[in-house]
Amino acid sequence: MEVARAFSVPRMEELRRRREIRGLGMCVRMPFPALADVERSHGEAVAVRLVRMYVIGLNDSCNQQRMTAEQIVELAELLYEEGSGLKITEMFEFFREVKKGAYGECFGSLDGLKVMVFFRRFMQERERLVRRAEALLRRTAGGEGRRRADCVPMPESLRAFVSSLRDGNGKNDAAPQGVPGYSERGY
Repeated sequence: MEVARAFSVPRMEELRRRREIRGLGMCVRMPFPALADVERSHGEAVAVRLVRMYVIGLNDSCNQQRMTAEQIVELAELLYEEGSGLKITEMFEFFREVKKGAYGECFGSLDGLKVMVFFRRFMQERERLVRRAEALLRRTAGGEGRRRADCVPMPESLRAFVSSLRDGNGKNDAAPQGVPGYSERGY
């Protein structure tokens, strides 16, 4: 299974419907790979494409002034630079929350500057969650063993794929095929 299909918007929405991911707090705790893991196993171009896929989904949800193809590419690269340490599920959750207006309103137009402002707010929220989780781990007995017990188990359907990312055994799919938003639009 290639990276883009495994973490496509429809696939991530399916995981949400099945309640396997439920909000940023759970995404932080889940053992999914980070964008940096995808870069190590498949190259930076594939990691940026994942982000671009989510940007395209956000852009498609905008009713009025949408971003151009060039703006989408630039925004995906900026978000990747700023968020390569995020888990794929966290990046997905960011875009989902932006669509819901959690970090501000778009007022009928979407551009990279607005999304980057929203991203900074998201990162602040994430940092608060991480600090709280780390404080809880320090207070509870068992330390590292407790951390594993608090983790949410990964859906079985993605376990082997994620293992291949971490092991570096994933095939290089620098040009994902059949992913909506890539081949039809050329970006």
